Amino acid sequence: MKRKMQEEGPGSLLSLAVRIKSTDPKKQHVINRRSLQEISPFLQQDHLNIIFRELSQNDKDIDYSLLIYDLKGQVDEERLKDIEGAFNSLDNRREGEFPIHYMVSRYLSKSYKEHFQRSVDLYVKFQGIDDGVFT
Repeated sequence: MKRKMQEEGPGSLLSLAVRIKSTDPKKQHVINRRSLQEISPFLQQDHLNIIFRELSQNDKDIDYSLLIYDLKGQVDEERLKDIEGAFNSLDNRREGEFPIHYMVSRYLSKSYKEHFQRSVDLYVKFQGIDDGVFT
C-alpha cells in the first residue's frame, strides 16, 4: 500500500485521508475492513489482513490516523521544527489542540503571512487528516 501511495505521489495520501475521513461522520477516528476496502480497491485481502493484524485492537476496525501516519513516513527535522513552531504559536493555552477558526483569525492578523502559511501547510501535510481540529 505504501509503495502504491508513493507511486501516485504526495496527493494520493491526502486523497486517501480525505476518503477515509468521509467514512467517519461521527469523528470516531476508526474505519472498518469493508469501508477501507471500498475506498482502496487496489488492496488485496492479504493486504487488509496485514493492516488489521498490525493496527487493530479488536480485528473489526482500526484507528485510521495510525494508518495515515504509517503511510506518510517520517518528516525531516527542519519541517518538523516549522510545524511544531506553528502549532505552539497557535496553542497558546497549551491544550494540545485548537479550533481551526482560531488559526484562520490568527493567520489573517499576522504580518508574517508567508512564513505562517508555509508552516500551516507543512503541519496539515504532516497531520495527514484534517477534521477541523489541530492536535
